[in-house]
Amino acid sequence: MSSYLAGIELTKEEQDTIASVSNADTDNFQQLAILAGLDKTTDFKHSNLAGVDFSNSDLSGFDFTGADLRGAIGSNVKWDNATCFVNADIDASIFAHEVKTRALFKKFPDLDRQLQLVKRMYWTSQIDWISNELDKKNYRGSDELLSMATRLLETVEDDYVKENIYFFTAKANRLEGNSHRNYLFDQLRKTEIRAKDFMMIFRSVLSFYSRDKTTISLLTGLLKHPDVKTRLSVYKAILGSPFARDHYERVDTLVADEPDVSIRRYYLDMRSRLLSANLRRALRYPEKSTIIDFNVPITDGVIESITRDWVDELAANWTIPRKGDLGYELWRLDERKKEQLEHRTRLAKEVFSGLYSEGVPFQLQFN
Repeated sequence: MSSYLAGIELTKEEQDTIASVSNADTDNFQQLAILAGLDKTTDFKHSNLAGVDFSNSDLSGFDFTGADLRGAIGSNVKWDNATCFVNADIDASIFAHEVKTRALFKKFPDLDRQLQLVKRMYWTSQIDWISNELDKKNYRGSDELLSMATRLLETVEDDYVKENIYFFTAKANRLEGNSHRNYLFDQLRKTEIRAKDFMMIFRSVLSFYSRDKTTISLLTGLLKHPDVKTRLSVYKAILGSPFARDHYERVDTLVADEPDVSIRRYYLDMRSRLLSANLRRALRYPEKSTIIDFNVPITDGVIESITRDWVDELAANWTIPRKGDLGYELWRLDERKKEQLEHRTRLAKEVFSGLYSEGVPFQLQFN
């Protein structure tokens, strides 16, 4: 029992509930709430949910009145008009832009009427309108225009129009702090987003904000995305960032349960480069002709297979001084191979052990 509960008398039912949540094999917010027997209409009011990961949760009908939702993250999160955020602190959360947009359209009905006119325009006229409006000083960086662009994105079909919306909203919000970046992330987190749209927005994020530390932090919230190609793209963006090391703890935790082998291998390849680019050869598995999958138990047999293949590749380029005796040459070659096998075996084990100590979830079973 947690030390936080010391001295508190709990009923058998309460103890069983705590045990079921503690032992649950999921970290899904919605599933844990159900296991805990919580009522979504009453039990989350004025609660502390700062930084919570809501990935793959349906929050329709949840009442977060007065709750602290600052920094809440997640991908594939769904909520509807029945989800209540009254007096909730949603700063820098996945809910921020959508809630503000709802409030603005409710406060200014004229925005909706203007949007209806823009929707009916020809696609070239839509682009001209967006460009002209965002160049106006009185609109620069305004929440109204950003909300208008969001609603327009939900209805236009032409991909070229969408690309222009992302570009011009970035131009207008360059001096407006994080509003455009957060706006793009809100688009990425939508539950029913086409893969093509996702990658379009994702490219925009990397184009404008790839060197932003907060951006890389927000990207980790997308590592649970249901689409394999999307997850691989996100892993590449995070691990290829100059700020990657700041997020390894979170990435290590998520990648341990990653079901896709291509992602596991890519992750291991990138992590091994930090030790040394030359040591990546110690992680190549000859049976698979690729970087080893960290889900494979690393036994003495695996180490031997890797090392022998490594040394055979080296030996193919060796030149042994001739002394007129073929037997001498073969003996010298065998001796050199033996020396290299011992050296490379130690090196391979050091690479695996070093990565394991840094958080890579290897199953080390060698002596």
